[in-house]
Amino acid sequence: MADNTVLNVGTGGDTIATDDITSLNGGVVSGIKAQRVKVCYGDDASARDVSILFPMPILAPPITPVDKSGSITTAATAQVLAAANAVRRGWWIRNNSTTSLFVSDITTAVQTQASLELRAGEYFESVFGGCSSSALSIIGPTAGATFTAREW
Repeated sequence: MADNTVLNVGTGGDTIATDDITSLNGGVVSGIKAQRVKVCYGDDASARDVSILFPMPILAPPITPVDKSGSITTAATAQVLAAANAVRRGWWIRNNSTTSLFVSDITTAVQTQASLELRAGEYFESVFGGCSSSALSIIGPTAGATFTAREW
């Protein structure tokens, strides 16, 4: 069967885009067409085709940040900054101390290049929607070093 379908055959109607399909919901079918539909968006009485230049606009649902601020409890010993969170969408941290702190989102934090170093006063924010769901770990050389952090 050919793709596309003529509406009102015999009167010269419009041709719409269709696809001759051979499978429907996992089952084998014959002689069935699926209409091809192009996605658009816009206000009432206007439409903009979705494309690379005009991607589908999305509105992320509101979030409620959770405070994960604290301080290094034991010098040179990693501690949990935030527990593993399968629905985490992002996080940020600011080093309020006068010494470097090290954070890891893939393993237990260490005071080397395997972890993200935050020098005194520095700030880091994860990529929205692209952050790890693993536990966040933090370590610092001085007990009492403080940080401000949020998770959402």
